[in-house]
Amino acid sequence: MYGIAGNIQALLDEYGTLLKENYSCENEPAELAEMIVDVLKIKTTSINVDLYNEKEKELKEVKMRCHFAVNYGTQSLETTSGKNRMIGVRDTFNSPFRPFVVASTSIGQEGLDFHYYCRKIFHWNLPYNAIDLEQREGRINRFKGHAIRLNLADKYRLSLPGLDGGAWDNIYKIARKRNEAQCELVPYWHLNYTEGLRYPIERFIPLFLFSKDRAKYQELCKILTYYRLTFGQPHQEHLVATLSGVMKDKSSDEIKKLVKEISLNLSPISLKLKQGKKRLGA
Repeated sequence: MYGIAGNIQALLDEYGTLLKENYSCENEPAELAEMIVDVLKIKTTSINVDLYNEKEKELKEVKMRCHFAVNYGTQSLETTSGKNRMIGVRDTFNSPFRPFVVASTSIGQEGLDFHYYCRKIFHWNLPYNAIDLEQREGRINRFKGHAIRLNLADKYRLSLPGLDGGAWDNIYKIARKRNEAQCELVPYWHLNYTEGLRYPIERFIPLFLFSKDRAKYQELCKILTYYRLTFGQPHQEHLVATLSGVMKDKSSDEIKKLVKEISLNLSPISLKLKQGKKRLGA
């Protein structure tokens, strides 16, 4: 499939770069090859499915083998095989190979990384508070995650021809150089979602008609906006939706005045001085 859709060598180069950065492989390429073999050897899993038997008028439990999806968090943490299975599932999902879907319990919503090749998250049930929602999505919205790499490659791929060295090292160098004009607090891998990125982090929530989850989700989004605002990193869409409801009867001048009053400039002093001089015409 990868050979048809793209270039298998490019895929291996990208995966090898991730392994070197995150696992500090010293004896390459032998160590890299060993890690790739390990993720390709993962065993398929089976799940229990209840099927209704029309003849016997009852549910019958059958086992269904899965090749492209696997469950995470149901293994026993008290046994060596259970721990190894969880580590194997996580490492394999963080590869460009199968499984392509991981179904996890709440054990997978905090402190784990699933961002190497994933930018879509499906919330089967909504959490009770916005912090848990943020924690869940933080598993795939991380440093040099799949969405970040896709957008950096989309933005800077035309600058690569003629450069020596690895493609991903060059992409990061170009991104650093292009980002020098921005505030030092903005890292080179930062993605500005107001620019209309082609590959955003995607959230899916099954909101059924007349479900209480609809109102619950709206409330969670509002609280999540306030939560992010306290860290100085509001999500633009949620912030705009919330402020639109609060300030719908205010004039544009009143809104501008309020925004100016609540805005907090966290840029370095040197940048502030440059901006001040520019405003003064210096």
